[in-house]
Amino acid sequence: MVRAEAGKIWPHRLSSGFPSDVLIAAKTGTVPAVRNEAGVVTYPDGRRYAVAVFTRADSLADRLPDVDSSIGAAGHRVVEHLRALSSQPHPHTSHLACGSHRCPAAERLLLLPPLSAWATRPPRA
Repeated sequence: MVRAEAGKIWPHRLSSGFPSDVLIAAKTGTVPAVRNEAGVVTYPDGRRYAVAVFTRADSLADRLPDVDSSIGAAGHRVVEHLRALSSQPHPHTSHLACGSHRCPAAERLLLLPPLSAWATRPPRA
């Protein structure tokens, strides 16, 4: 997907929230009142993150720039939060250990607040 979508950038959605040195390979999805984008975000340090942001608007208008830009803002906040968590030492010596039981570090990543919280205020650790 990264190779296929890297050249197809919609600058008003996911990529709008990231610095220009971050590579975004994403695919949009749009139907009336629904705007989505999913992709892979690659930072200059080589770390990659899968990101998917799904929205639903109150309007059926073709152009909703505030909704489109909120996709980028929410995606960026979530990735920065994950980057901060991944800079902390992992509680296991091997990530393979996480597959055999419920990993508290992994559970922390799964319990994310709704999009409205990410788009309007910084995430809580």
